[in-house]
Amino acid sequence: FAPRGDLVASAQRGGLVRVWRIDRHTDPPAYEVPVGKRGSRIGIVLGSKAWIDRGSFSPHANLRAVDVRRVEDGERIGPRLPVDGILRDAAFSADGSLIAAVSTPSQAATPNEGELVEAGRLFLWNWPEGRRRCDPLVLPAMPRSVACDATGPRVAVQLVTNEVALVDASNGKLLHRLQTSVTGNPTPRDVAGEVRFA
Repeated sequence: FAPRGDLVASAQRGGLVRVWRIDRHTDPPAYEVPVGKRGSRIGIVLGSKAWIDRGSFSPHANLRAVDVRRVEDGERIGPRLPVDGILRDAAFSADGSLIAAVSTPSQAATPNEGELVEAGRLFLWNWPEGRRRCDPLVLPAMPRSVACDATGPRVAVQLVTNEVALVDASNGKLLHRLQTSVTGNPTPRDVAGEVRFA
């Protein structure tokens, strides 16, 4: 749902995003936007005026930049926000002034037991200028998801090592590493997938 509750969006395998206007009870959707490629799984984050491609942890993922799209028609607005590698997740701040995104190098996948964990990066942009707030933060492990704190300048990144990296969104500095459960190199069954602020 969009924050004001008038739109709902669906993203599906193959990268097709559909947006419906609830107040008009439109069916078929108000519009459709192809994002990604066949076999990719795309998620989106709806804001009050724009939405972004969240990326994917699918091995078929291919997004290499965050595109901000206008809610009304799905057209891309502002500059593309490139990431070094494959986009894994992205989030808006509550006021829409910050976009946070995490990426992994090339076609990284969830590690199997005993395999080394490949690192990723956190990107922070001022929106709508599309200007980076700081240099990308090299993360201590591969990222799975990212969330912006609605009450302050913090970003949380879920890592495959079952840690949450808490980052100062004003300067990109790592504040804390919070252990969620299993330590060491977890099996894919043990890996937490999402992080969100309450």
